[in-house]
Amino acid sequence: MSAFGQPRSPSTIHASPKGGARDEPSWWLPTLLATLVAALYLGWAYHTAGGQPAVIFHVGDPKQGTGYDGQFVYFMARDPNPRTVQAHLDIPAYRYQRILLPWLAHLLAGGDPQRVLWAVWGINTLAYLGGLLLWADWLRRWRVSPWWALLYGLWPGLLLPLRLGMPEPLAYGLALAGMALAQRRRWLAAALVFALALLTKETVLPFVLAAALAAGWPGKGEMWFWRRLCRRQNHIFSSPAWLLLGGALLPWLVWQGWLWATFGRPGLPRCPSPGCWRFSCAYR
Repeated sequence: MSAFGQPRSPSTIHASPKGGARDEPSWWLPTLLATLVAALYLGWAYHTAGGQPAVIFHVGDPKQGTGYDGQFVYFMARDPNPRTVQAHLDIPAYRYQRILLPWLAHLLAGGDPQRVLWAVWGINTLAYLGGLLLWADWLRRWRVSPWWALLYGLWPGLLLPLRLGMPEPLAYGLALAGMALAQRRRWLAAALVFALALLTKETVLPFVLAAALAAGWPGKGEMWFWRRLCRRQNHIFSSPAWLLLGGALLPWLVWQGWLWATFGRPGLPRCPSPGCWRFSCAYR
């Protein structure tokens, strides 16, 4: 049995004075509240920017350090050709490694600047809602207060990227989907979803490592790899942990190799701004 546990059984829920199970709180209320806040935030951003994608995405001159990170998604969604778009990227390999959102937006918008805005917002909004629902469902099944869903739904690290067209909502929505699939022991599907999440933003790597560790943990207090090594009939590579790691990391590593061949260097590691410390970049 892996370390992915199961939700609490009904017997663990406190009973009401009349002997029945205590009513489950309305788990959808915090989800609805977070959704309304996000919708109002996007509406306000669209109104104040006059509906102009360049204003909404804070497009500036990347070579001069102006603008914001959403502009790189905007540039790549308009023209995903690496040879032509690299003129608009401050660090081409670093920015181009986060390719999934620009690719999807380009397919939906056909490169039209105004449609790119709606494509990026649409993809990110669906991913934001999907991640929020997955988080709320996890809370519901584990009998945790549903108001903890606001921790995800109102997190500035999601709301601001949602408004600016950055890849975080899609990346973390996919990461939560991968965790949900891994908890259901659908290892191959989880690995594929994690691979997509890594192609969206590399900072979801801890989710992959955590899922792999939980998948291989024997649940008896001993490290899974020592148990696999000591029992010949259970080869170490038969563990679902390796399926998760290999299925998620292999496409990403191949992509890093392509970036190296195309731009002369891989996407990692590099600080996006000249004055920042490498430690702060690793933290980001």
